[in-house]
Amino acid sequence: MLKAIEWRPVFGGLLILFGCAGAQMFHGLIHNAYMATGLLAVVLPTYLVSLYLKVLGIPIRTTLQLLSLPISFYVSILLTLQGSVDSRFFVAGVYAAIGGGFLTLCSYRKDASAVFKPIKSTQLVPAVLIMLVGPIAVMSTGLPELNFMVYYIPFELLTVVSALFGIVLLQKKTEDTLQRYQFAACYATVLVTALAISNSLQLFYHTQVAMDWTWGIEQQIRGQLTNLAGLFFATAFYAAVVLTSIAKNKTEDIMLKNWHLSEAYIFLTFMIIAPQSLYETIAGAAG
Repeated sequence: MLKAIEWRPVFGGLLILFGCAGAQMFHGLIHNAYMATGLLAVVLPTYLVSLYLKVLGIPIRTTLQLLSLPISFYVSILLTLQGSVDSRFFVAGVYAAIGGGFLTLCSYRKDASAVFKPIKSTQLVPAVLIMLVGPIAVMSTGLPELNFMVYYIPFELLTVVSALFGIVLLQKKTEDTLQRYQFAACYATVLVTALAISNSLQLFYHTQVAMDWTWGIEQQIRGQLTNLAGLFFATAFYAAVVLTSIAKNKTEDIMLKNWHLSEAYIFLTFMIIAPQSLYETIAGAAG
């Protein structure tokens, strides 16, 4: 029985999960509904997609290894955009990213090379719907105070579309179409991340340094989050491209692109959503 379910990844994952959770509880850090929703909004849709693709002949390990991070970044931005002076949505967004990293870690194997037949594009429609709509369904169930209007920012969609198809046009036409879209979707997301950070710096200058914009705290937060709205569209498109690549068995460089996306996400978190540092704590106490 244990051999049939591959006991090593199962118990390895459980060891990491309960060990890390136990350490947090030892420090008095108890998980709340926001943290749980962030994790579940990543884990449940990702596993459902993996199981659906397994029925079509694609190994679960392959899907989890390649798709977990794109979905987690998409869900993280979904939750972060709901943020306000109540920072629990930001925490939920970070936990969503941690959930994707956990799934990737548990499914990753350096020498794994799955062999399977590509599936038809029409068979991907249910998987795409689960991947994009599933997290919103979980979030709506766990956190009923969600405001879906925060996702309606057309000019940020224009930014993403311009970056995406501009990068596609810059690639060689002789390359495989799907590989061109892999490259464009990844680096368009990185570019949009850089723009969000630069816009955030400008906002800080005008509201905190030059003081020529007299914005209240709520308006400043909403302005910062509007800069991140482009990532909502960019990460959703990247996740769809990765899912298509898995279905067509063209995944040679996906892990490298996921790593680049991880670097951009970590940089974004440190620049915009990071908690107070030790130096800031000391300076605030000194007064």
